[in-house]
Amino acid sequence: MPLADSEHTPVLVKAISSDIFELVQRGTLLQQKGEQWEFVGYTPRKVRIQNASRQAQFKLTINQGEAIFTLPPPESAKRTDSNGQTVYVLGQPVAPSLPQAPAHTPAHTPSAVQPPVDNVIERLTQLALLRESGAISQDEFDSLKSRLLS
Repeated sequence: MPLADSEHTPVLVKAISSDIFELVQRGTLLQQKGEQWEFVGYTPRKVRIQNASRQAQFKLTINQGEAIFTLPPPESAKRTDSNGQTVYVLGQPVAPSLPQAPAHTPAHTPSAVQPPVDNVIERLTQLALLRESGAISQDEFDSLKSRLLS
């Protein structure tokens, strides 16, 4: 399973205890309640799961990208950072809706759409944070960085 692709930066979560998790990246956090998403707060922040045996669905918006993930996280996402702390690399990308081209204009392919420079800088910063924490290796960082800059 790839950690990220050129359209998505994963969410880095630190396990503080079995029911408290710290979201490291800066963004806006929402929690799913029924069919609606409710505002939880801005990250970085700690999140307490009331019933640790039941998963809660969250959405983190970072710049123009979003990722959906569950807490408590699955064991398959578990990593150990360079300080020996448990971290989880989570998130399923939410495809951004692209504006529709007028009928008389040829449609652009998604690869032709370039992300804004600020978004690229934010993604590089987040990838560096993941690398420095030990959640991804230098090789994974280099690969993701080259895909992001291409």
